[in-house]
Amino acid sequence: MILRNMIRLILLLLMSIISSTSFADDYIQVDASGNYTCGVKTDGSVVCWGDNRNGQAIPPEGSFTQVSGVGGNHACGVKTDGSVVCWGDNSDGQATPPEGSFTQVSAGGFFTCGLKTDSSVACWGRNEYGKPTPSSGGFTQVSVGSYHTCGVKTDGSVVCWGYNNYGKATPPEGSFTQVSAGYNYTCGVKTDGSMVCWGNYNEAIILEGSFTQISVSAGGNYICGVKTDSSVACSGSNYTPPEGSFTQVSTGDNHVCGVKTDSSVVCWGGYNTYGQATPPSVGFAHPLGSFIQVSAGDNHACGVKTDSSVACWGDNYYDQAAPLSGSFTQVSAGSFFTCGVKTDGSVACWGNNNFGTPPAGSFTQVSAGYSHTCGIKTDGSVACWGNNYYDQATPPEGSFTQVSAGYDHTCGVKIDGSVACWGGYDYGSPPEGSFTQVSVGGFFTCGVKTDGSVACWGDNSNGQATPPTGNFTQVSAGYSHACGVKTDSTVACWGDNYSGKATPPDPPKSSFIQVSAGENHTCGIKTDGNLVCWGWHVSNLWIDGTVAPLEFATIMLNGTRFSLPTLSAVSALTTTDLLPNIKFAGGISVKGGTFVKSGTLQGFTGNPVVIAGSLQVDPSQVGQTAEIIVLGVSRPTETWYMMDNTRPLVWDGNFAMLTVRQMQVALRTIQPIILYEGELVTTGQLSIYFGYRLLNDEQIIYANESIDVTTE
Repeated sequence: MILRNMIRLILLLLMSIISSTSFADDYIQVDASGNYTCGVKTDGSVVCWGDNRNGQAIPPEGSFTQVSGVGGNHACGVKTDGSVVCWGDNSDGQATPPEGSFTQVSAGGFFTCGLKTDSSVACWGRNEYGKPTPSSGGFTQVSVGSYHTCGVKTDGSVVCWGYNNYGKATPPEGSFTQVSAGYNYTCGVKTDGSMVCWGNYNEAIILEGSFTQISVSAGGNYICGVKTDSSVACSGSNYTPPEGSFTQVSTGDNHVCGVKTDSSVVCWGGYNTYGQATPPSVGFAHPLGSFIQVSAGDNHACGVKTDSSVACWGDNYYDQAAPLSGSFTQVSAGSFFTCGVKTDGSVACWGNNNFGTPPAGSFTQVSAGYSHTCGIKTDGSVACWGNNYYDQATPPEGSFTQVSAGYDHTCGVKIDGSVACWGGYDYGSPPEGSFTQVSVGGFFTCGVKTDGSVACWGDNSNGQATPPTGNFTQVSAGYSHACGVKTDSTVACWGDNYSGKATPPDPPKSSFIQVSAGENHTCGIKTDGNLVCWGWHVSNLWIDGTVAPLEFATIMLNGTRFSLPTLSAVSALTTTDLLPNIKFAGGISVKGGTFVKSGTLQGFTGNPVVIAGSLQVDPSQVGQTAEIIVLGVSRPTETWYMMDNTRPLVWDGNFAMLTVRQMQVALRTIQPIILYEGELVTTGQLSIYFGYRLLNDEQIIYANESIDVTTE
């Protein structure tokens, strides 16, 4: 498991360390959370982008006046009728607002508070620190931090309640116009426009000048504010704001977004791993011309152009992005290979040839999966070739109109509209009813029914099998997310939103005829024939149709290649017969700096890190299936941890119970890996080891030299 999740995170690297990115659209307010962002547009609709693991980036429909998502896993908004609605994580009741009329809402980590029209404050959610127990009296504004809340009263004074470590809930006297509660400190704007802070903060973050509004990062150690001349000032070298006039600014854990006076949104600083700093008004237009059909694979994509030729881009290690010449009617990008239907009905494939050769005959459609391919022949029968370990390449008899090959199972639509599936583990049975189209993802499947609704079944760990309501004309299931074209030609996406792959371009700006969801990115064809892609930093997927080759001991961050220190020792757990060509490299980068083997942090707050690795495998191992493993030991406690795809877990040393970072990855000669990204909420020394386990013989190969970080 570790290996596949790791390589996913590798790809997320490409979306890290952003500069300023502007989004030409009309907004009245924006709120930057830990790993996602939401904004209220001038038409009252709410748009969210970034991390969607708890559904926090899928807002409900309706007209809003304000939105808040500081908590990181849920968001709330005030509608034009005064009611509050919330979405996302509701494990502590933080997304279950009370009835009543509100003017403002503030969402924290595990609780939420709102300002009612009668000037009272109501709070809901977890109450271990008295957070939902506001002070009595009238308020004009409220702000929820990580474990405390502060509000400005009608007389201008500030009151705070909740957890009071470092005195962050003990405000000074004076008259205030606005307050912002962070993680370990709080800041406010006084009536004379000056800024004052209390709690555990560095004096260097205090900004000079006169302000109309400020925002304290809930997780980081920096502040941004709008000055009386409409410019924005921020503390911290990584958060230098762009020039221009602003009406409002909001700080996330490691990124900032602001609304300019022309109603556009601009974001800057920190990290963009989840696409939280790339709102949906921005897509990446493909430079290769006009298309009629597109298919997104694991880390490459191909499309049929209006002249019937095929163009490909992205990972080309196996020549999967080097299409054959000729005229095509349809193309399908798989994992490390691509297949297409030519105008004469034959099927041609290119890339890794370990997955079989297409049979002779005339086809109307082809679908390339992870290691097998299936196609519809002109007589309606299905033919499959390639890996058949799970019988995924053994189709049933009958006449079909469409087929879709996934990771290790296949589904097809029969001429009577029913769906038949074969191969793989039990990923659920297709529902009854009549379908027009089906799409198989990693371990789930979605289909469009004849009434236009979308039904999904199988793995739903990221919400990928919970489609939105509405009428669709087409759906595409990726590895852990899905996207579909609605009858109004807009695109809706759901499920895993790592790297922003489930955040399509803004609907009012984008009308689509077809969409294709891959493993780490998504591509769609607009009604004008132009191709737009989003997700794993797609601006790095092509440079005039090509992609920069991978090099050992390097990692790509947002288009910039960084060098990694070489790790000298290579070991194997289950064998002494080490292959000579295996190499490891890795290091830690703080705030976008150079990667080093050993780093020291002066406090974890405000010090985002990227810990990355690179491995070179032996040629005999290329194409083998493996898992990426990441282990860490914390000193002086000597506690061992294992990393899954989201967080560290305590490990007792039992390899039979080892959780992996990424699973079932076909090894390439050079394998870049993101080991960890974000802030290290720990003290002392942490030593990180990584390696891979070959599934054919359970051999574990790892770097015996660690990457070390000390937090003081």
